[in-house]
Amino acid sequence: MNAPTTTEAPQVAEKDAKNGVTRPKAGTQCGIIWDIADKLSAGKSEPPRKDIFAEALKVGINEATLNTQYNRWRKYNGLVGTSNAGRPPKAEGEAAAASGAKKGGGKKGKKGEAPALAEPTPAQADAAALATYSDPDAAMAQAGGGVQV
Repeated sequence: MNAPTTTEAPQVAEKDAKNGVTRPKAGTQCGIIWDIADKLSAGKSEPPRKDIFAEALKVGINEATLNTQYNRWRKYNGLVGTSNAGRPPKAEGEAAAASGAKKGGGKKGKKGEAPALAEPTPAQADAAALATYSDPDAAMAQAGGGVQV
């Protein structure tokens, strides 16, 4: 005899999300980072970054993953901002780059604006002019080429 069948959908566990960030599953590489940060932050407003990194690097966590997950952990816990707790001081060259010094000297628009476009070459200008004509023979004659029939 066949067992009765049910049409119930499997239950999906709700994900823990705050401030637009979903907490990773426990036991994963990302979850380990979050567990370390949680453990070191117990009783503190925020543990020094260097302590979290030292602990996570001991267990073999990739540094790029560690950077990403540390920042996600901070956002999840509402610790967004410019806290540099535990970071070593920047070298002189890095400080200039961080303060907004631009490399390359190219023209750039204000924040949110596209950079200024370069002037078209003569060939680009000719191609744009040709594209505006609907009569190919007239376009060729205007461009100074081709045989008029």
